[in-house]
Amino acid sequence: MDAPDHVHINPAGYELAGMSRWGWVRATVEDFEAVFGTPAEHDPGGEKVSHYWYFETPRGRACVRNQHDYPRDLLCIASIDPVASWWCARYLRECKLIAYTGELR
Repeated sequence: MDAPDHVHINPAGYELAGMSRWGWVRATVEDFEAVFGTPAEHDPGGEKVSHYWYFETPRGRACVRNQHDYPRDLLCIASIDPVASWWCARYLRECKLIAYTGELR
């Protein structure tokens, strides 16, 4: 599923060093999986995160992931450049998910 602004999921993606949380998605892992399929990475024994989906944006890679200490219906959007997370959040909204950047609402 590609957006007109050229954001697309990258099933072969990987985490980049220095990624920080810049946004949020109000969805469970199962909700997100229903839209984007199996995560690129699944680490059930992960120390902090167990599911990762990667997106390529015009400003670099962004990652949507779950954190064990977040509520079940909250995923985070992370990237090195905050603008990549903004692009990703916009794309996720086009896919009918509740996504935003900034502080937790």
